[in-house]
Amino acid sequence: MNKRATALIFSLLTLIILGILGGALIFRSVSEKQVADKYIGSSQAFWLAEAGIEKARSQLSLDWFSRSPSGDVTFGKGTYSFVIYTTDNQGLTLPRNRLRIISTGISQGATRKIEVIVEDIPVVEQAVVAVTKVELKPGITVHGDVYVDGNAEVQAGANIVTIDDSVSPPNPNAYNADLYYTGTTATIDGTVEGNVINTTEEIPMPTVDFVNVQTNADFVLPGGTTLSGELTDGVYYITGDVTLDGATLNDGSIVSDGKIEIKNGFDHGGPPYGFPALANQSGTIEIAGEATVKGLVYCGDSGIELKTGSTMIVYGTVAAVSADAELKTDEGSLDVYFKAEYLPGSPGQEPPRIIYWKELQNIYPLE
Repeated sequence: MNKRATALIFSLLTLIILGILGGALIFRSVSEKQVADKYIGSSQAFWLAEAGIEKARSQLSLDWFSRSPSGDVTFGKGTYSFVIYTTDNQGLTLPRNRLRIISTGISQGATRKIEVIVEDIPVVEQAVVAVTKVELKPGITVHGDVYVDGNAEVQAGANIVTIDDSVSPPNPNAYNADLYYTGTTATIDGTVEGNVINTTEEIPMPTVDFVNVQTNADFVLPGGTTLSGELTDGVYYITGDVTLDGATLNDGSIVSDGKIEIKNGFDHGGPPYGFPALANQSGTIEIAGEATVKGLVYCGDSGIELKTGSTMIVYGTVAAVSADAELKTDEGSLDVYFKAEYLPGSPGQEPPRIIYWKELQNIYPLE
């Protein structure tokens, strides 16, 4: 073979090798770009899913009952959507103040999905709150903190004690059983297991918008109404006094312009989230017999009075918001256990907090 033929073959082989190397470099560049594009798309999809979570939290802070899924919301180069559930990922019903959110973000062909559980924050974190003065009479036992924006009196036979572990599940934030008062005097003749603290801190008192409750009530009844037997679930608004005579309400609220009187017992399973359990605008809440209430008991005027031999258990908070409100018994007993899950939250103030976070798929699905 002559030198010219050898050079030609060598040149041809060189071109082939360079072509192969060039092709490999191009293929690698294309592959790396595809990987980079997928990474960018996946990252964008992740933050879009997070945006959906924040959108849902913001929506819930204004209206806890707004649980419709969002449509596909365009944001930048992608979209997000979310769905809100009242059950956990095994189908079990969540506590009333918790919801599960699944948010999906999509960008450049990549999909990321995030699941969170959020918890609404109750307005109060005390078992009893009052303005001006709180008087705990004999037969009253409060399992949790007491706060009064004024003076306090715990009479002999009244107790402020550590929350009872028999309440299941116990609230670890409610174990302190302290008495806080902002006034000048605290007369303690009964038992306070925690500390008696004179404070300058003012906490927001729970409020009931009676007009809003009436507008959204399932049943609006005239004053003088007597409710008995097993009641249909829902919110009852009474334009005056109301008597509960041996009544059972599994899921609902009783809100009255006037006095609430309980005869022959009242068994209450809890209010729709965002509503008080029992609330009156004037007069007393009087109990004759046995009563169990889960939620906020709101005394708009003269407080709670238990008749002779009566017993009442409240799982939630008792709020006495008038200057002359008091909790008293006449040889009866009243136990108040702080339970946040039955209490109205803080709509419009801050988004519900995230207590659980999980991504539901591979972080970077590059395959």
